[in-house]
Amino acid sequence: MVLFIILGVIVLITFVVLGVLLFLLSKEGQSSLQMRSAERQSSLEIETLTKENGSLKSQLESTNAKARLLEEEISRAKLSASKPGPDEALRHELTSLKYELIKARAQSSGLERVSFNYKNQLADFFKKVNAAQVSNDHLSQVKNRLEGMVQEIKLQNEELLKKDQLAQFELEKNRSRLVSLEREYEGLKARLST
Repeated sequence: MVLFIILGVIVLITFVVLGVLLFLLSKEGQSSLQMRSAERQSSLEIETLTKENGSLKSQLESTNAKARLLEEEISRAKLSASKPGPDEALRHELTSLKYELIKARAQSSGLERVSFNYKNQLADFFKKVNAAQVSNDHLSQVKNRLEGMVQEIKLQNEELLKKDQLAQFELEKNRSRLVSLEREYEGLKARLST
């Protein structure tokens, strides 16, 4: 009787452990899906930022080219202004070219700052993606370890069930022996009393 209670408790504990492990595996699967979604979103943001960065670089190059042209025009205007009897229109053009040059330089430095900020954001996204991948690898290792534990528990459960069946068989065998011994005892007792 005690053997049945012990086997029953062992089987109950085995089922509880299996339930907990399966619950943990399902939670791990959900977190893995969330990580994959975050990776996809990060890769889309990285692509967008890379495209914007390329666009800003081309704008920066065109602004720098305009600035060089304006500097050349200013230097040409200075040469013509240094001649005796400069024309007022040339001076006005020189002033407007200087203004355009200053404006182009300001735009260029602004674009450089924006480009630098995008580079920093790209670096941060790469760090986040790498961290997510490391976390995903760790979760995969935990999942594999838990699956191995589940397999071990299943094997132990099968062994316990076989032992339980063997114990049941032995119990039935012992009961039948007990019944036959009781009959023999009753038979001997009846012979002795006669």
